[in-house]
Amino acid sequence: MKRRAERVTGQAFLAATCLLLAFAGSLFGRDDDPREITIVHPDGTQETHILIGVGTTSFEGYNFPKDVFLSKPDFDENVAPGQVITLSVKDPDIGDEHEFGLVVGVGGEDNSAFTLVGNELRSNATYDYEAKNAYSVRISATDLSGLSIVKNFTVTINDDRTEDFDNDGLTEAQEEDVHGTSDLDPDSDDDGLVDGPEVNVHNTDPTKPDTEGDGMPDGWEHVNGLNPLANDAANDDDLDQLSNLVEYQRSTDPQDADTDQDGFSDYAEVAAGKSPVDGLSLPVPAPNVPQFMNYAGLVKVGTTNFTGQGKFKFAFVEANGTTLWSNDGTSVNGSAPQGEVTIPVQDGRYVLALGDVSLANMLALPASVFTRNDVRLRVWFDDGANGSQLLSPDRRVGSVSYSMVAGWATNALTARELARPPEVLGVAPVSLSDAANVRSLYHVRGPAGHALAIKLRAMGTVNVFSVEGLPAGLTVNVANGFIQGNLPSEAGNHEITLKATNSYGTSPPFTLYLVAE
Repeated sequence: MKRRAERVTGQAFLAATCLLLAFAGSLFGRDDDPREITIVHPDGTQETHILIGVGTTSFEGYNFPKDVFLSKPDFDENVAPGQVITLSVKDPDIGDEHEFGLVVGVGGEDNSAFTLVGNELRSNATYDYEAKNAYSVRISATDLSGLSIVKNFTVTINDDRTEDFDNDGLTEAQEEDVHGTSDLDPDSDDDGLVDGPEVNVHNTDPTKPDTEGDGMPDGWEHVNGLNPLANDAANDDDLDQLSNLVEYQRSTDPQDADTDQDGFSDYAEVAAGKSPVDGLSLPVPAPNVPQFMNYAGLVKVGTTNFTGQGKFKFAFVEANGTTLWSNDGTSVNGSAPQGEVTIPVQDGRYVLALGDVSLANMLALPASVFTRNDVRLRVWFDDGANGSQLLSPDRRVGSVSYSMVAGWATNALTARELARPPEVLGVAPVSLSDAANVRSLYHVRGPAGHALAIKLRAMGTVNVFSVEGLPAGLTVNVANGFIQGNLPSEAGNHEITLKATNSYGTSPPFTLYLVAE
């Protein structure tokens, strides 16, 4: 393109030489030789001009674009593609026009994250500040004469502090500015409770794994029905003679006296040096626990009562087939033992003490046989001619010896077990319309002023419910545990203490978290 002609007069030439003139070629060469003039100003800035001769005394100036500008240096995160940054150029040639391009090279590593449309640099992705917060782009501007300038830019991404990146119920601003938690980790203190519920539901400290400092993490207390806001380390909720703190340290259930359900209380197993979470790690029976059981049976071969030396195999199994004991200890999941016990049989009748170690291939009975409430005796018989055959059916063993091991067996029919008070389990919606408000057994949440109807649940017979902390607008029927009314008209959190009582006693307190939004 031809633009305005500039004549270099003696006066103009003299003014230019007062600065600094640098010629890339001879001023008096061929008329079509390009000449580059760089003018360095006193403030250090430079201007570069190309002069192409069209005669011996007349030159027309072709000036390079000097700079490229962005209308702003950033895009917002979490915004759909199509955000715009406007491009502009500084060019000595007034009214010149420019074409922009993305240039491959150092500084243009992230060109693909953008699209150029005219003089607009557009986003072509939804940016995520937490994943990448700065992009390198290399842009060229070419004028109508084909002269270009290339410039590198860094486009930054603005952090959206209203987002909840880790989906824990707290915004980034709340986490960093108010609570001091991480907006990248939903459980900042690694206590098993998510930061949002810690703040909005449990009222625990999301930066401390043990809010009240009783030695038990908040999450573990919550999962196991304890109160993470009270020092209940010394309590014994399941009455097994182990404190709640010891239960945590032993990984046992503070609400179940026999965590591994092996018939021995957690305390008994710990006292005996056994594992209370391993059903196969059994303590040595106490001196008063029987190690044998008298048994009388009848066996026939065909339709004839057998008389002679009978070869027997025995195993105590549970309903699910698990072997509790076999005469030689080789039975697995109810299979036949390898060793046989030889017993005299007269007219089909035989009597022996199962567990009598004076008999060959006979081991003593473990206490676990007596502490189960559904045990079957399985018998195999060999008459010496037909091989060992399983007799049918299995013989169910009644709870004949439970009282003998009452000090060890957690499911023994002792006065303590019969007198156990009910355990409050939580709440349940009364109708389908209320189900959306019941988040769990301990958490009810709904709009402020919203109608609500829930039912208290308890294990065992309940004579009366006790409810403390119920906000105004809600009433409770202490006989059937029916709570109804309206949530508080103002948003807020409420902790309600529940207990259930029967003729044997009162359950430990259970906390219901009620939230009006």
